[in-house]
Amino acid sequence: VVFINIIPLTLSLPWVALENDNFLRSLFNGYKHGMKRWGKLFSLNLITNIITMILSLLMMTPTIVVSMIYHSASASKIIGDKIVIPEGFNIYAFIILFITGLITVVFIWLYLMPSAYMYASIKYDITEEEKNSLPII
Repeated sequence: VVFINIIPLTLSLPWVALENDNFLRSLFNGYKHGMKRWGKLFSLNLITNIITMILSLLMMTPTIVVSMIYHSASASKIIGDKIVIPEGFNIYAFIILFITGLITVVFIWLYLMPSAYMYASIKYDITEEEKNSLPII
């Protein structure tokens, strides 16, 4: 039940961000229109979530490798083993972490794009319904 009611909230974010109404009215309108199009929202969110998670995992692989090297070297130093890490390792690790973090933020932003697409599609449908409902004089 909670899952069914959370899916339309993904449409509320672009509705609140792009609408000129007050916050609660925009939130409610986004939820209302999201509930009407629950199936489309679910499929879009599922597909983009799978793609985003796979791409994020691939991009974070260098970060995971660098972190494993650093932590295993730190643990070896505590034990007393002679581990030699290159001099500039911390700088290279920071650069790798920074770049992969930025790319992951871009992927998260791309995850939100289908909701913005759905917002534009719904707004277009609403204006078309208003045009068609006007009486012809």
